[in-house]
Amino acid sequence: MKYKDFSKILSQKMQESKGCEGYKEFAEDVALLRKTRKNCGRPTIMANFWMRRICNMSKTEIRKYVDNYKKGMLDPYQCEPKERDIANENGFMNEDEEDFIGGI
Repeated sequence: MKYKDFSKILSQKMQESKGCEGYKEFAEDVALLRKTRKNCGRPTIMANFWMRRICNMSKTEIRKYVDNYKKGMLDPYQCEPKERDIANENGFMNEDEEDFIGGI
């Protein structure tokens, strides 16, 4: 899925999380992800990956995630998620996500 296809979904997820405790920090980091998508290299891959993961979250998941969000957790320039990123409950990626990252 291209950015223009999921940009509206990402905006919708931002609206759903408004009012959550970590919204300000989350919004700042999502803005960084959006800016980074035009670059190249690993930060761009991570930015696009994380934006897609956010788009796939349910309303309950996104609200819970943003309530516990800390500044910099989605910094694509560090290339390693801080604390608990948006991976599944056990902290590991699904096979298709590993293929996506490993195939680059």
